[in-house]
Amino acid sequence: MPSTASLNPGGQVFESVFKEAWKLFGEHEYPKANELCLWLIMQSDCGRLHRAGAHLILAHSPDQYVHHAKEALRLYEALHVDSESEPTEKQRRSKATLIAAARAALKKAEADAKVYADAGDGEEDELDEEELKNIIEEDVERVVARMDKEQAAMLEAETALEARAEAEAEIEALEGDAADRVMMEEALRGDDGRIVVDEPEEEEEEEALTSDPLPVMLTPPPSSQQALG
Repeated sequence: MPSTASLNPGGQVFESVFKEAWKLFGEHEYPKANELCLWLIMQSDCGRLHRAGAHLILAHSPDQYVHHAKEALRLYEALHVDSESEPTEKQRRSKATLIAAARAALKKAEADAKVYADAGDGEEDELDEEELKNIIEEDVERVVARMDKEQAAMLEAETALEARAEAEAEIEALEGDAADRVMMEEALRGDDGRIVVDEPEEEEEEEALTSDPLPVMLTPPPSSQQALG
């Protein structure tokens, strides 16, 4: 998995929260994991990958699990759809695996919803708490084992795309500076092809001539007066 520091500040927060939620999910700490996932999906600037993963975890919760499974599938299917560059073969395989996991979660969620609905017709058909817990934990272990690698691969791909976009922006800025320099040189180029730079006008060395003259002595010094007397 790429370094958290390689993401932008917002992405670093979402990745950290999602990794903690995924860890808690794998440890069967469902209430804590669900709480973090609910926070993630409420953030408007949370990326598709983290948002989809949060919905996938919530698809195993007791509340609105069918809705969360559908959202996980929708978001995984939308990965790379609006990307400027074609996804790599590795990205396609990872996306296909994530979509398959979301579809499996949706299939199970819809089946569970039917079981619970049917169970409402008779108490003898209801699943007891221990049976439900065992079913969920077995499913969670399968999901975690399958998804860890694919979540990491997709996050690595998104980080690489983000880094590439930043590098292209820097190159574009440098190319713009170079173009400005070329235009400036063309503007300064003379008829002979040489770049003409106006020399600063030499300051006229008249300071000594224009400076105030020494004060004129209107009366001779005393020694001169004695000589004249």
